Amino acid sequence: MTDKKMWNIGKYGVPKEFTACPSCGFQYGYKKRKVCLSCQECSSCCNCEAPNLVDAKKAISLILENDM
Repeated sequence: MTDKKMWNIGKYGVPKEFTACPSCGFQYGYKKRKVCLSCQECSSCCNCEAPNLVDAKKAISLILENDM
């Protein structure tokens, strides 16, 4: 049996779950949504009082840099 995550590599070289919103599951940047760096959710799912929204490409690089 093989690990399905090793076949589910996105364009950033990591499993797609690392570059997706934890609430809705859509990839960051889907329909040009921004990413909140505070909660790491997309702009439509974020419930922060003062969201720190940035573009998806910048957010992905910052998130991967901090998590790896």
